[in-house]
Amino acid sequence: MDSSLQELERRYRETGLEEDEAAWLRARMQAGGLGADQVRLAALCGHSAAALSLERGESRPADFPSWLSHVRSHGAEAERRAHLAAARESLRVRNREAELHGAEDDIAEHPSLLLELAEELLFEPEDPELQDFLGGLASTQDAWEWTNDVSESAMWALNLISALGNSEDDLDWSNLLLEALYEERARAVVSAELVPWVLGYHDPVLERVRARRAENHTKAEHRQRGSR
Repeated sequence: MDSSLQELERRYRETGLEEDEAAWLRARMQAGGLGADQVRLAALCGHSAAALSLERGESRPADFPSWLSHVRSHGAEAERRAHLAAARESLRVRNREAELHGAEDDIAEHPSLLLELAEELLFEPEDPELQDFLGGLASTQDAWEWTNDVSESAMWALNLISALGNSEDDLDWSNLLLEALYEERARAVVSAELVPWVLGYHDPVLERVRARRAENHTKAEHRQRGSR
């Protein structure tokens, strides 16, 4: 790494000031290590230092659907990650309300599993075991909507979560879904997933995938020891 870039990064890490971060981001763009489109996406997500590092500011639509449309214009992976983040938030709200109303049996474990698999597919879209497992789920007779295009787009995740609105109990899951997707916190949740990834700081999705794999590996080792 260029010594001047290292110095700018060191200064930002020490001070935490957004103007120092902006200077580092600007230098990374000039050196070709960071694309201007990546920084524009971070600015669209409300990252102040990213906006400061750009010659022209990035406008942020006030309503969530328009804002999400702008996010989608930054590429397929950004779109998939945004959809998954929105779906995770929708499911979190839905399950929280189920717990508050004492409806633990209504916790949506099936969509939670599918969201985890979708995150796996971001990194290994051609994994035959994942594809076989997903194909098996697609052929089951259950209440969740399904599309076979999981390796191409994460729109299926929102379709799955929208099925939660078909609940026959007294809770209005449709309104809860809209509340989760269209309030400012949904934008914040999506932004929190996209900003560190697009700026190359860290990858929240990859971290969750690795954590689950490590946990599953530990459980498998414990089972092996127990069977001896």
